[in-house]
Amino acid sequence: MVVLKFGGTAMRHHPYEVLARIWGCCKRKQPIVVVVSALAGVTDALIGGNVAEVRQILSAWKRENSLGRGFEEVAEILAFCDRCVLTPSKNLLVSMGEKISAVLLCEL
Repeated sequence: MVVLKFGGTAMRHHPYEVLARIWGCCKRKQPIVVVVSALAGVTDALIGGNVAEVRQILSAWKRENSLGRGFEEVAEILAFCDRCVLTPSKNLLVSMGEKISAVLLCEL
């Protein structure tokens, strides 16, 4: 089994390289586990409760990668983030960055 872990910079700036590495393992018929971090900048924005900044990062990512689909689920996650900002505990909010990255990777 191969475990591939991709950090936030790889997810934000090199998503198709990430996909190519995953595809290479699939072609070799290796069982794989893929772990992704939040896009670079997203976790810091979430820690600060700045969901608007997360939206800006995602908007730029969408433009740079010409991705049209998959953002319905991301919009739902962001709406959830808007509600989490109002709660005293930020643990759930901060974890949403990785969920967003996983959704985006599945849509590439």
